[in-house]
Formats: sequence, C-alpha cells, structure tokens
Amino acid sequence: MKEELELVGDRQVRLLAESALVQGAPMFAAGHEFNGVPIEAAWPERRVGVTVDEEPGDYGDWDVRPVSRWPIDELLEALKGAN
Repeated sequence: MKEELELVGDRQVRLLAESALVQGAPMFAAGHEFNGVPIEAAWPERRVGVTVDEEPGDYGDWDVRPVSRWPIDELLEALKGAN
C-alpha cells in the first residue's frame, strides 16, 4: 500500500486515496492513463479516478473528478457500488 501511495505526486490526492484505503477501499493504481490522459489515482476495475484540480480530460464513462470535488463518502460509495 505504501509503495503505491508514494507514487502519487499530489499531496491532496495522496491523502484522499490513503483515507479511502484506510476505510476499506480496494488498492488503486497511481498514474493510470485513460486514452492517454493521466489519472493521479485510479481504480480501473471500478472506473473511478481522482485527478489534480488543473487536469481536464475526457474520461468516457468513468467517474473521474478533481480531488477538490471528491468528498470521501462519495468516493467510497463509488468504489463500493461500481462494477
């Protein structure tokens, strides 16, 4: 867990991902790319991701939001409910 967290460059994204992991979320992939667009922390099997605030992108049917727009409860719900 610690190794993947260390790969997240943005402090806010790292804190959010760490909080999600502590609360039972599955492991994420740091620096995942979707159609060539980076996602700072992603759960590809759930199609959920967190970006830094300045990163725009088209993520198709994924639920990808900037870290400032991901309340922890909504992130956990998305990770739990998505297939």
